[in-house]
Amino acid sequence: MASDADFPQELGALIQECIPNLEAAEALLLLFHQRDRAWKAADVIAGLHPTVTSEAAVRNYLDAFADRGLIARKADDAWQYEPAAPELNALVEVLDRAHKRRPVTLVRLIYNLKIRSFADAFKLRKD
Repeated sequence: MASDADFPQELGALIQECIPNLEAAEALLLLFHQRDRAWKAADVIAGLHPTVTSEAAVRNYLDAFADRGLIARKADDAWQYEPAAPELNALVEVLDRAHKRRPVTLVRLIYNLKIRSFADAFKLRKD
């Protein structure tokens, strides 16, 4: 990833690990902006409106965010933004800033990282 203050390498790593598309990024930012609230998958879907998404996709995003330590599972199958470390919160703040200031560049970054990862899976390796 090119050197850019709005898109540090740590953000690229976060995207690689748990943000497969723009919809996932927007789901994470929804929880980030309303961190005092616990969200059920159906609530996230409603919050992403007019984007149409499935409950299965949202659950996959939530599981990935939880695995990365960005959110925590609460009672009644709900989720809440609770980063496990201040550094993770700082990365989500960077993601939020990029989403607001340079959304097209963010979309390109998300999809370019996914394309690169997919292409790398087909590289021949010498064993």
